[in-house]
Amino acid sequence: MGRHTETKNSSSDDAAPLVYIIVLNYNGLHHLEYCLPSLLAAEYPNYRVVVVDNASADDSVAHVRSTYPNVELLASPHNAGWSGGNNLGIRHALARGAAYIALANNDIRVDPRWIQEGVKACQEDERIGLVGYRILTSQRDFAEAMAQWDAPQIRQVNANPGCALLVRSKLFEGIGLIDETFFAYCEEIDLAYRAARAGYTSVEINVPVWHARGGTFGTIPLRSGYLAMQSQIHFA
Repeated sequence: MGRHTETKNSSSDDAAPLVYIIVLNYNGLHHLEYCLPSLLAAEYPNYRVVVVDNASADDSVAHVRSTYPNVELLASPHNAGWSGGNNLGIRHALARGAAYIALANNDIRVDPRWIQEGVKACQEDERIGLVGYRILTSQRDFAEAMAQWDAPQIRQVNANPGCALLVRSKLFEGIGLIDETFFAYCEEIDLAYRAARAGYTSVEINVPVWHARGGTFGTIPLRSGYLAMQSQIHFA
């Protein structure tokens, strides 16, 4: 695969708030090969992509460095989980003035309008702190949804899946980052709960996102189930 040298993800368009897209990765080279091209095709003029690698043993880090020179890379020395890994990226984004931060699992494909429509929703309602998307697990349904999409529909929800989530940076600055006592699972529920207590709402917008499921834990179901159970106990 050739090097991707597009520069639009590092645009400095002053009219558009800066968005950082954080891609969390753990041994997901085969996912990055379709995820990153999808994210880099976003129809938004001012965004940057950063891959947070959770100590992968495959060639993920080398692949990102050689193929995507305009993608920023944070290589953690250990697997910090969903919460800790994303927090590395969130701190990185906040330090660079991001107005919004998009959390993205490595096993998703997105509609090119996902950032644009998410930011637009937040700009139209200052109470919105978190924006989720229409998550689909069928590639056929995803393709059809993109082709048929014509206007945003927004509904308020209690919480959104963390695989594709746009967050207002002021929310993190006000309530803190993701709770790292959750290693994996339930973190987004806790985040939405704390956001609501601070006066923010969570919404879902009908822009489609395809999620393969299992980019980090799907190949080790026993560990996945254990982590989910532990997180549910902690949240309760």
